[in-house]
Amino acid sequence: EKGYEVVETRDGTHALRCLQSHPDMHVVVTDVMMPGIDGPHLAVAMKEMNPDVKILFVSGYPEDEIKEQLPPSIQSASFLPKPFALADLINKIQELLN
Repeated sequence: EKGYEVVETRDGTHALRCLQSHPDMHVVVTDVMMPGIDGPHLAVAMKEMNPDVKILFVSGYPEDEIKEQLPPSIQSASFLPKPFALADLINKIQELLN
């Protein structure tokens, strides 16, 4: 609807497989807390596969609380607090792509 090609996955493991088949992915939007592979572990694995991929975490937890727990390799990840509007998500993605 907004001009982006979106690949939706059911969980972190599926997301990793999708990145293998879509190595040119530019932005990954992930929740911080998920069953199985959580967002930070997913982001680390994705950055290892594609160092140029941008990570956008969405979470109901405070950004400061999340950022202090992130490993150094993903400290540059962006953050969007829940709840958010579609316009907020689109603006953040555009910011990451520019």
